[in-house]
Amino acid sequence: MALLGALELRLGQPAKALATLRPLVADANADPIALHNAGRAARSLGRFDEAEGYLRRAAQSAAAVEAQRDLGLMLGGLGRLAEALPLLLSWVESHPGDKEARLAAAACAVELNRPPEAQQLLDGLADDEPRVALLHGKLLLITGEPQAAADLLSAQLKRTVAPAGEDRVSLDMRRVAAEAYLRLANGEAVVGLLRGRTEKDANLALLLARAHFTAGAAAQAAATLQPFIEAIEGPHPPGDLPGDLRAALFFHYGQALLTQDLAARALPYLKQATELSPSDTQAWQNYGQALVLSGQRQAGMAALQRFRQLTLHATSQRELQSTAQAGASDPTARNLAQAAKVAAQGETDRALDLLHQEQTVAPKDPRPWLAEIRLLRQTGQLQRANQVAEQAAKRFPGQLEEFRSALSSDQGR
Repeated sequence: MALLGALELRLGQPAKALATLRPLVADANADPIALHNAGRAARSLGRFDEAEGYLRRAAQSAAAVEAQRDLGLMLGGLGRLAEALPLLLSWVESHPGDKEARLAAAACAVELNRPPEAQQLLDGLADDEPRVALLHGKLLLITGEPQAAADLLSAQLKRTVAPAGEDRVSLDMRRVAAEAYLRLANGEAVVGLLRGRTEKDANLALLLARAHFTAGAAAQAAATLQPFIEAIEGPHPPGDLPGDLRAALFFHYGQALLTQDLAARALPYLKQATELSPSDTQAWQNYGQALVLSGQRQAGMAALQRFRQLTLHATSQRELQSTAQAGASDPTARNLAQAAKVAAQGETDRALDLLHQEQTVAPKDPRPWLAEIRLLRQTGQLQRANQVAEQAAKRFPGQLEEFRSALSSDQGR
């Protein structure tokens, strides 16, 4: 039956394969190859939870080691990057010639802002391949090299032939190159990259509008965003716009109107921007100004007071952003510092979430475990601290004394 299921899967019949294999993999001691094939079949049918269970079980056996690769690719495709990255890194380490897995791992590393892993994965791959160039450009951008990113991606775009319209990779290269040029205050280059390509892409339209606004063309910025604003306000608004993108559209449209002395028209958009992104200092500042200019002085002063409060807290955020480049060689240290700042603000649960993510992304590094033990001890959660220390000691037996020290003292506070 296992062979029949494998054959059905190979013939492109995942539903039949899954029906054949399910009874075989229900047993706790199921054959790892059957588990792997069941996972592949379930993934093909979009049954991702079921596929994950089969693939995780299969990956525990050396007989089905490729299940680790398939699991990593699936989790990465589902946006679970922190879980996907260590799986793909482990696979690529023993299969360096697997370009698909290597690029998928590099994409996870870039999105997770982990330059060392991303650079290692991209080393040796030619930048004249669009997907490699895109990832390399993103890497240069997050490591503080916008000029190099812009040069690389602009050169690649000139080599890209797209007679019938650009594919997703080419459009993403334009987006990243435009972000790089905006950091270089080169609005003209952004306009050249994006003109005529923003009609159906809200992210590209937002970049073009920012370029127009930076160049002093507020009316053009508003006109660029207006079709997307009208779509959002229409009877059938797009359901696939993330909240942060929607907030950015409202903010930049409202800002462009406010700059044209259209404060009353700008008000509802700036208000929605503050509601969707309540920690956005610029949104609160522009909203407060629009309220004052519209004659609502008391409400405007309250909004501006909120802007000032957020500005004080923004100092620590700017510190985190400014250390991104300095922490490029040790992203774990950078992320532990961020967790410590969050914990110092009283957000213990959020800090623990950050530490758990780092434990997943960097499974061979004991520092996130030490940080969790110390944080739990400092917040009086001694039983949990002891449990975490026991788990950590099993993972890192060579660090036993450090875990004991973290439990018995308040060092590292």
